[in-house]
Amino acid sequence: MRQGLSAILRTLTRFLLDAGQEYFLFRDFQTANIMLRDGKPWYIDYQGGRLGAPHYDIASLVYDAKAYIPDGIRQKTLDRHLDLFSVATGQVQGVTSEVFGCIHPHQAHAGPGSIWLQGIA
Repeated sequence: MRQGLSAILRTLTRFLLDAGQEYFLFRDFQTANIMLRDGKPWYIDYQGGRLGAPHYDIASLVYDAKAYIPDGIRQKTLDRHLDLFSVATGQVQGVTSEVFGCIHPHQAHAGPGSIWLQGIA
């Protein structure tokens, strides 16, 4: 078990460090800041946005303490985000939502941006 956890943490660490810091972050990316208009998502409250690691926003969203997000939706959202992020950047080889999500929800606060919203609903 310990070796398995060590391997997961090494993969997660490599993913976090290799992704870079040049991605736009909302930094307040939570369900309350996503509005639907004509069936499409609109993002509000992005005045604190800046460049940073792409992991922050997705973790902020799927582990939002103020919103109930069922495990199945969280899993689907992480899978979709990682797939789109991988296609868009060529990164994330070998990283799955299980690896990304291995951080306890109450400790997670470091996830990729908002590409995932295309096609989730």
